[in-house]
Amino acid sequence: MNTSRTGLASLCLLAAASVTAAATAQRVGCEIVLRTLPTPLPPASEFVFGTNLGQAVDGVPASRKAVGFTTGDTALEFDSAVVVVINPADRDQQLFGGIFSSDSAGDPDEQLAAFAPDTIPAGSSADLVVSTLRLAEPGFVLETNTQYWIVVDGDTILDAERLNWTSREPEVEPTPAPGITFDGYQFENPNGDWRSSGVPNVLHLTACPVGGPPCLADTNGDGMLAPDDFTAWIFAFNASGFACDQNGDGVCSAGDFNAWILNFNAGCP
Repeated sequence: MNTSRTGLASLCLLAAASVTAAATAQRVGCEIVLRTLPTPLPPASEFVFGTNLGQAVDGVPASRKAVGFTTGDTALEFDSAVVVVINPADRDQQLFGGIFSSDSAGDPDEQLAAFAPDTIPAGSSADLVVSTLRLAEPGFVLETNTQYWIVVDGDTILDAERLNWTSREPEVEPTPAPGITFDGYQFENPNGDWRSSGVPNVLHLTACPVGGPPCLADTNGDGMLAPDDFTAWIFAFNASGFACDQNGDGVCSAGDFNAWILNFNAGCP
């Protein structure tokens, strides 16, 4: 788990500062399945309050939020879900959730794997926290052509103290990786019903190929290492595309050029 913090200028907008690169840190060889933050990361002034998370008095989830996606023809091992939250309380709070299946109506159903809870430091409405949620038991495989939901929740009862999963202004929906379908957001009402939500909360979801790392230098994905892959990397760099990140730090930068050369020279299995 990984948290970092920067400040808000007011109750609604974050101060003019950058969200740390830790927001998109990932294992080498993994890819961002869904993303709402480009590289380089936007100024913190683009972040606004999104969705309150929390529990009912009896401990039943009262305001969970979920983001859905459908996998493609490649099985993936789940890596992490990065969210950006605000803790307005004067005490530490727990952020948790997990990977859920989809029911016949296309709504979140049963929990398949749980996140290890992340402690969000005590703060105020003037603090932004970047949290990386990882599974309590790593190794969960996202099967091919299957719909999943990433559900996020908090442990607070009082409305004024609930964790807030932020959004961006202007609103930005997640960009799916090739082969992945973005299925929207759902919000759970206190009565337990899931409903479609138009608030696109900030999310980076990463997963890794099953059975070994991909051939990173094969930037155009044609199964061969050739000079064309350098051209493809240039296009990915200019567009801040998924294939740009060759060193696995979650950021598209000039350092990925040297990493691409090393990957190219090392060859692929």
